[in-house]
Amino acid sequence: MTTAERLGRVPFLLTSLLLLGALALSPTRAEAALTKSQQRCVKVQNTNLRKVVAQIGKRLSACVKRIGNGQDPRTLSACVSADDQGRIARATAKTAADDVRLCQGSDSHGDPKMPPVFYGGAASTNAAATAAAMTTIPTVFGATEAVLSPASEAEGLGFDCQQAVVSSLQRCQAAILVAFEKCKKSALQTGASTPAELASCLGSDPRGAVSAACIEDFDALLDSAGQCTAAGITMAFVDSYSGVCPCATPFDIACLHRCLARPTTCAVCSAISDTDVLGANCDTYDDGLANGSCGSTSLAFVDPPSSLLR
Repeated sequence: MTTAERLGRVPFLLTSLLLLGALALSPTRAEAALTKSQQRCVKVQNTNLRKVVAQIGKRLSACVKRIGNGQDPRTLSACVSADDQGRIARATAKTAADDVRLCQGSDSHGDPKMPPVFYGGAASTNAAATAAAMTTIPTVFGATEAVLSPASEAEGLGFDCQQAVVSSLQRCQAAILVAFEKCKKSALQTGASTPAELASCLGSDPRGAVSAACIEDFDALLDSAGQCTAAGITMAFVDSYSGVCPCATPFDIACLHRCLARPTTCAVCSAISDTDVLGANCDTYDDGLANGSCGSTSLAFVDPPSSLLR
């Protein structure tokens, strides 16, 4: 190769080296993504959020039966919080233990297990789970926590309806949490590294499970041919005894949905946001409107699956 040819290659080589240097210095999506150990930390938070919510839900259902049957003199909140069998305590303890095991210290590569984003810690996860699960009490039973009695002919149908609605709302909570976890797992694997990217998973419902649990199954309970009779709905939610829902008639499904289901979707959205430190605005999540019904209006809105809007 002649000297002229060698000199002619200099600009090309310089350009190539500068380009490679720029690529090396520029942040890529892979570099911004969490490590595998950090992803495990983030994912276990949501798994434990769901499990604590479920455990509190089981306790709540048991307390409704006990109080309704006259076997427990405590209020519903007191009965649930007492955690007589210690199952809620074991679930929250597992959250803390998993946090130590999977989120503290360094991994085998020397990288910190704790992620720089999406991490609220065990205490935040347990508090978020408790708040979400306990929302069912004032939503279904009102401020007085009035559990009806199946022993009373007048209240029996209302008690059956209360139980059915509690179970339905718990299935709705679980469906939202599972759908979020699945979407989040995929988002982390493809390099999600900002709260906005995970917050978008709150609108995930690819298989319609959220719609089925939170809309179709729930509304079917309150339909004229559903599990809740007109008398049961009236006694449990509409009449002056309970005063839970300001609905004119027992089969005003849209009113009952706003009254009973939307507080649940709001609470679950808020729990996910708090657990993963997403800073999500759940105000539009519960009803599609920026009306102050769920959370602050100062944060970025997150929209629900379109099927949740009525």
